[in-house]
Amino acid sequence: MPRIAIVQNNGIGYDRTPKGWVAYQIGPNHAQKTPTTWDVVRKAMTASATIIKEPTTAELLAAADAARDLEVFHVCAVRARANRADHRKEYQKATTSLTFEDWCSNNEITGLKAGWYYGFAQPGCLFDGGPFGPYPSERAAKLAAVEEHDLPIPGQED
Repeated sequence: MPRIAIVQNNGIGYDRTPKGWVAYQIGPNHAQKTPTTWDVVRKAMTASATIIKEPTTAELLAAADAARDLEVFHVCAVRARANRADHRKEYQKATTSLTFEDWCSNNEITGLKAGWYYGFAQPGCLFDGGPFGPYPSERAAKLAAVEEHDLPIPGQED
């Protein structure tokens, strides 16, 4: 179920949850949510209110598929071990007091663990920055790319 929020000009917000609707005061202390009824929400919608709908998972995945510069790829366990071995040789040559993991992080070295990664690059070019990951699935990597980098969702205007 996509999240829907209705925000009134008087500072009251309404959210749809799996258990029904809740009302809350908008502001820094809006943690207190009070269950409410559909009739109250319907009246709020007829007043001057803004309706905000969060995108569904299908819409988020469509955004990932529409991004021309997004590359999602898998690093298998064998490749990850080889990557670690290659970079460990460089680490041993470096004069540093950092741990191997910290040294890799400082040098933006990724692909040391098996899993799904994503990165941004024009076709046939190197990544703009390092790839991000690992994620447990291709779907998780795509969703993370859209959510972490605010990729535009097809069919939704700003």
